[in-house]
Amino acid sequence: MSIKLIASDIDGTLLPFGSNEIPKRSIDAIQKVIDRGIRFILASGRQYHQMRRFFSSVADEIDYIAENGCLAYHNGKLIYRAAMSEDLSREILETVLKIENCEIVVSGEKSYYMNPRKMDLFEHIRDVDHAKITRVDSLFELPEPCMKISIFNDNRSADDLAYWRDRLSSKCTVQTSGHNLIDIVPPNVNKATALKKILETLNISPKDVIAFGDNENDREMLELVGCPIVMKISNPAIQSIGKFVTDNVAISLEKFLEGELKC
Repeated sequence: MSIKLIASDIDGTLLPFGSNEIPKRSIDAIQKVIDRGIRFILASGRQYHQMRRFFSSVADEIDYIAENGCLAYHNGKLIYRAAMSEDLSREILETVLKIENCEIVVSGEKSYYMNPRKMDLFEHIRDVDHAKITRVDSLFELPEPCMKISIFNDNRSADDLAYWRDRLSSKCTVQTSGHNLIDIVPPNVNKATALKKILETLNISPKDVIAFGDNENDREMLELVGCPIVMKISNPAIQSIGKFVTDNVAISLEKFLEGELKC
């Protein structure tokens, strides 16, 4: 196996939970990977513009999978986008809006959109996460296609994922990435579908890829690649996918570059 590309999730993987800054050691390790001639991809449920801000020092040297696979960027250009049909997004919104105590964030390519019940989450996304977000009077009348619908519920129980999958999985993909968050994206869309588009562009086989992840929204990506590495904090179902388990991506990258971690 000759590793030609490395992909990594952000939250809970490169970015420790509770932190809003990528450790310098991780940025330095990514730069060393790039300098070695190996492509690096960030694969996240986060917004593209937000991801570039997190990794500003290497932002123009890496590729991106954003919105849990709805967008793929290569060399700064959008090469793949998956959006919901207007009828599907309306049906999902009508269903979710019936649930009390939930906040809804709709992802477009250019911005997030909210019609907030309370301002706490809106202000957090704008002021703490520094994402592009627009307040609207109606989520049914947006200036661009809907790619992802995120449901935030501070009182989310463990079975909420099963609840939404039971109701919506025949029409779309339902995932969780933690943080009391359920993500709904177009059918058959996930990080792996976007990663395949980038690999096809680069003519790289999945077997020559390392991927890091920690949660259910990383499953398909981890299953696709030749060398899946999972975080020690992952649940057992995700850990079982990994060829290796780590508690620090930077250390694993350093070991790989030094020849101590052999895929």
